[in-house]
Amino acid sequence: ELRVWKSADLTVTTAAPVLSASPAATTVAATATSVTWTITSNTDWTITPGTDVTASATSGNGNADVTLSFAANKSTDAVTYTATATADGCPDVTITITQNEIK
Repeated sequence: ELRVWKSADLTVTTAAPVLSASPAATTVAATATSVTWTITSNTDWTITPGTDVTASATSGNGNADVTLSFAANKSTDAVTYTATATADGCPDVTITITQNEIK
């Protein structure tokens, strides 16, 4: 059976935008290092690295792995870094990295 539809008879529903980052937080050694996050999204997104953080990508569309890198912590106190992922129509996602103190 063949049915012909008029475009006026069809309704197209767009999926709601989604944005998440995994893991949301992690703790790393005091040495210079990098950590890879998985961005899960069905839309355009951007990442704003925080102070002293570099990102392998600062924007994309859809799912992606993004590596955040930072220098060694030379302090006797732990340091916390953040990066923020954003996408239109989604709450901002904060990525938190705690870098241990030098021992």
